Amino acid sequence: MEEPVANIESDEPFITVVIPTRNREDLLGDLLDSLADQTHPTERMELIVVDNSSEDDTADVVQAFSDSVPFEVRYFVTDYKTPAGSRNFGTEHAKGGIVAFIDSDCVATPQWLAQLEAGFSDESIGLVQGRTAPNPTQERHLFEKTISITEEGAVYETCNIAYRKHLVEEVGGFSDEYEPFWPFGGEDMDLAWKVKRAGHASVFVDEAVVYHHVFKISAWQWLIGPRSAVIWPLLVRKFPEIRAHLFGRYFLFPITAFFDLLVLGVVLALCLHPWFAWLALPYVVIRYSDTDRSKNPFFRLLRIVVCLPRAVVLMLTLLYASIRFRCIVL
Repeated sequence: MEEPVANIESDEPFITVVIPTRNREDLLGDLLDSLADQTHPTERMELIVVDNSSEDDTADVVQAFSDSVPFEVRYFVTDYKTPAGSRNFGTEHAKGGIVAFIDSDCVATPQWLAQLEAGFSDESIGLVQGRTAPNPTQERHLFEKTISITEEGAVYETCNIAYRKHLVEEVGGFSDEYEPFWPFGGEDMDLAWKVKRAGHASVFVDEAVVYHHVFKISAWQWLIGPRSAVIWPLLVRKFPEIRAHLFGRYFLFPITAFFDLLVLGVVLALCLHPWFAWLALPYVVIRYSDTDRSKNPFFRLLRIVVCLPRAVVLMLTLLYASIRFRCIVL
């Protein structure tokens, strides 16, 4: 295995792209093809693929790609429990002063790397996040898993983000304290907030676009998906500044606040007076007004009903985690 290397010193930034992967040869191939089409100068970039012991033909896919491109591609096989370890490993071995992270279920648009680099316009900027959207070439599903990031928030997902390498190392990299909660993440938020707490600015670049794969999932997987929110109270306890991004400082999203109001209204209506049922109206209105997935009025009404059990899962998850970590996030 290669030893960690020193950064390439240059007046022009050198970027290392780090990809953690496991058993995704087909999706990884699409990502690699998109990286071959980058407008960023090839002499100022390299690619590190950290394979967490795949059992498919990932190695062959990477080798074929490496033989076809003018920039360096380095491939490592590791045995980490989560992608956090793979990303730390990739950062440690990066030659670039800037390390860009992207996931193997994504594809990058041609300007992606160039736009991320442009985001580091001065030394005060420690991290640059790009825009992520569901892959527009893929079919959408009633029950699906994908990612959409249209503005800077509190999460800083590693599917589309870049850091100054020395800052990642100075703050201790991606933390392994979230391993017990895998696959619910947390280490990506943790790293970003450590860098920001150290006094470095963050920038969101709308032109640095990545498309995320749209996975069709079962109704059960969709229903229990909100369990991933279990890490939020832990993160807010560790980084209280995240509260500025919460709705009313205590609610994860506006919709969770209005669902809690709906539950309160139902309880009061049953116990005191039917008129309290009107407290459910804000939740219904917001759900119905969401036209991102469909403009069909019937489908939007149906979605209100379908989303109710999922909202219950989210409410109970946050309640449990708020008690466990002694930090209220609802």
